[in-house]
Amino acid sequence: MELVYFYSTHEDAPARVGKSILKELINHMDDLPFEDILLFTDDEENIDHLIYGYKFKSITFSELIRSRNKYVVHIPISPNIFPNLKFLINLLSILKKFPLILHYHGDVRNEFYMRLKYEKHLDIMCIPSVIFIPFLLRYATRIVTHSFIVQNILIDNYNIKKNVVIPNGLDDYWYQPLEQIESYRLKNLIDKSKTCIFYHGRLPPEKGVDMLIKAVGKYVKFNSQTMLYIAGDAPYKKYLLELCTKLNITENVVFLGNVDRETIKFFLQNVDVAIYPSRFDAFNLAVMEAFACANCPVFFSSKAGIYNFVLQDGYQLNHFEPTTEKITDILSLVSSGYNENDIHIQKEFANKYRWGKIINCYMNLYDEVLTNANKLDKI
Repeated sequence: MELVYFYSTHEDAPARVGKSILKELINHMDDLPFEDILLFTDDEENIDHLIYGYKFKSITFSELIRSRNKYVVHIPISPNIFPNLKFLINLLSILKKFPLILHYHGDVRNEFYMRLKYEKHLDIMCIPSVIFIPFLLRYATRIVTHSFIVQNILIDNYNIKKNVVIPNGLDDYWYQPLEQIESYRLKNLIDKSKTCIFYHGRLPPEKGVDMLIKAVGKYVKFNSQTMLYIAGDAPYKKYLLELCTKLNITENVVFLGNVDRETIKFFLQNVDVAIYPSRFDAFNLAVMEAFACANCPVFFSSKAGIYNFVLQDGYQLNHFEPTTEKITDILSLVSSGYNENDIHIQKEFANKYRWGKIINCYMNLYDEVLTNANKLDKI
C-alpha cells in the first residue's frame, strides 16, 4: 500500500509542521511500511517534486478518483469545510474508505468564539467548519493532536476518542548558534541599554499579546527604559497598535512584523526576557523555539499545550497564569536578575523535542494504521 501525503505549499505554522514531518520521513524511507509516498498538493503546477533531495511521485485528485488502489492518506493540516483540494481529498478518503490520518492543530470553535469576544468580529467563512467539523473528524482513522489540551477537547466536547498525542518537534536550526554575519547584520535592531522584552508568533486574541502590552504599560511607570519587541502580524495588530497609543507607550513597543527565523533567533539571544502569554494555545511552537536558543529566561502561559509536556517530563520551567498582573510581576522579577541555570534547563528540555526523535511516533502510528487496515481487508 502507498501513502498519499498532503503537502501544503503555504508557510504558516501547520504547513511547516507538515513539511518537517515529510523531511524526516525521507530519512526513514527504508523503515516505512509503505511501498512509496505519493504527494498530493494544493499547488500541483508550481511544486517542485524534488523536495529535500528526494524525487517524489505525485497523485492528482482526478487520479485518486479513478484509481482502484487503496491508499493510506495523511493530511498534516487541520480539516475545514471549504471548497479547496484539502477538503476534497478529505471527503474522497471518507467516500472511498481510505485509512485517514488527520491533524487537529487547535480547536476551530474555541478560536471562533475567542475572536468574536475580543475582536467583535464574526468570521462568516468559518461558520460551516464550526458547525460540521466534529462530523468530519469522526470519519478519520486517527487524529493527531499536538497536546493533551486538544485531545481533551476532542473527547469532552466532540466525543471523539480515536486520537493520539504527538508533540510538535523542532528543526536542528534552532539548536545551532546564530552565524556571526547574521549577528552583525541585525545588531542595530536592539537597544541593549534598556530592559528588552520579546514575543514572537501570531497575534490573534488567544495569544494574549494585549495582556503583555498592558503589563508593559504598567511596568514603564517604574522603569521607563523598557522596550517590547513583537514579531508577528495579524488583523488584530490594529487593535494592539491602538492599545499602545491608549496606554501612551508607542515609544516603548516595536512591531517588527513578520520576520525571518534569523531575526527571531537574534532577538532571543540578545533580549532580557521572552514572554508568551497565551489565553489558549494548542502547543505553542514559538515557546519551544525560544527554549532551544534563548540566552534569557523564557516565560510561558500554563494555558499552552506545551505546559503538559513540561509537567510530564518533570521539569520546573517558568510558567504562569496568563493575567496582566502576573506578567507585570515577571517583568519586575527579571529586572532584578535571573538564575543562569534556568537557561540550561530550557535548552535541555527543548533537546528532547527534535524532529529526529519525534518522527518515531509517526512511524509507530503508520504501523498501527496499516496493520489495522490489513486486518479489515481480510474480514
